[in-house]
Amino acid sequence: MKWLWIGLGIVASIGLVVFFVRSRGGEMKMSGELDRAVVQPYVKAVAEEQYTEAYALLGESYRRTVSFDKFKSAHEKRHAERGTLREARLLHDQVLHTLFSKKRTVRIYYRLDYPKAPEEVCVELEEDEKDHFAIVGTYRQGAGETLDFVVW
Repeated sequence: MKWLWIGLGIVASIGLVVFFVRSRGGEMKMSGELDRAVVQPYVKAVAEEQYTEAYALLGESYRRTVSFDKFKSAHEKRHAERGTLREARLLHDQVLHTLFSKKRTVRIYYRLDYPKAPEEVCVELEEDEKDHFAIVGTYRQGAGETLDFVVW
């Protein structure tokens, strides 16, 4: 009987490891797709000063809070201070799940290449009702792993 419980424990442990690895693979694939479909077009639009296209990639909650004129002037100021954003290289990702919502939130961390100095930042994307993700904020990691809003 003792060996039966040990065997069941081993099988359950292996099952959990396989489940975790397989589910994480799907999340990594999803983050890569979000990088290609949402974040890189956003980076390209900002670098080319096509602010209307970049603003369209933002989530509804962001657009309700920040008007297009404020968005555009913040990016123009950032461009004057830092120069043209040349590249956003994906470092790692984090998929957040909550018990009370079916929506997924994805944080993707990047290293931004500016002419003056590189910067490490993250973008947060949120799933809406139609399995569509949009950018809800761009941040830099502050003290104590908090996120501080920053335009990039």
